[in-house]
Amino acid sequence: MNKYQSMKQELKYRAKQIREIKAELKEAHRNWQHSKAVELEYKKAKAKREFRYRHIACSLFRGKALSQIENPWKKGSPDLVYINNLVKQFEAERKEEEEQYEQAVCLGS
Repeated sequence: MNKYQSMKQELKYRAKQIREIKAELKEAHRNWQHSKAVELEYKKAKAKREFRYRHIACSLFRGKALSQIENPWKKGSPDLVYINNLVKQFEAERKEEEEQYEQAVCLGS
């Protein structure tokens, strides 16, 4: 599995987590569990923010421009320093995978 596919799988997993948190939150509201609802709201916001940043990083990693990824957001722009660190991390992992592949090919020849 290449790096892009693994990033895409991770995004799918995170989206599933967000849906599960939303379902729990709905149940907490329905049962008047306010303290649990507050905790879940925080957890949901954190998960959504992390998903957004990882989605942007994944798209930048693929070579898209930020203007192609999302429209200006009224609640604020993304944390570009964090996103750039994610992109650098993805690139380092990809470079490491390529080096391992080249070593495997050289040994196999």
